[in-house]
Amino acid sequence: MKVKKLSGVVLGCCLIFTTAVMAGDLTEHHEAHVHGQANMTLITEGNKVDIAIESPAMNMLGFEHEAHSDQDKKTVTKVEKILSDSSALFTFDSVNCHAETSNVDIGHDEHETMAEETERKHQHMDIDASYSFTCEHIEQLQLVHVALFELFPALSKLNVEWVNNGKQGLDVLTADSPNIRFVTTSSTFNLF
Repeated sequence: MKVKKLSGVVLGCCLIFTTAVMAGDLTEHHEAHVHGQANMTLITEGNKVDIAIESPAMNMLGFEHEAHSDQDKKTVTKVEKILSDSSALFTFDSVNCHAETSNVDIGHDEHETMAEETERKHQHMDIDASYSFTCEHIEQLQLVHVALFELFPALSKLNVEWVNNGKQGLDVLTADSPNIRFVTTSSTFNLF
């Protein structure tokens, strides 16, 4: 059962990648570490919704260096708390979804070696977050509201890849258009 579920997720991810390459949108949707932009994937399978977000730390923290000052440490704690509240970040229309898990990683590892710490200091810092929801009547899911723009004004663009009900698509969200709509458009492709 686990192999079947994993193969479905892997298939979905591969098809999104293939679709993005075919559509010529891969560079637009996966630009590496661009301030003001972030990337998100959303996959539904069975009664589950899995969401992953990757963002430059600058978009949410206002800085990318290691938090040393008390103010920076307070900011990190505040952002971790906001990002851990998945029910406040995502609203699902027409379906009842319950948050199962959330995981937030703000670009550092407490167990890293000195060499890894030195290398990291010369790189940009990212924030990675993942969420899992269980939903009732997921086949009725038509829209997901993403509240990241309301909470993090430095975020101006969210590149979204999604798989839902046998379809996949690409979307670009902004503060003026913060909803993923699962409707047939030119950037939606049938999986089956």
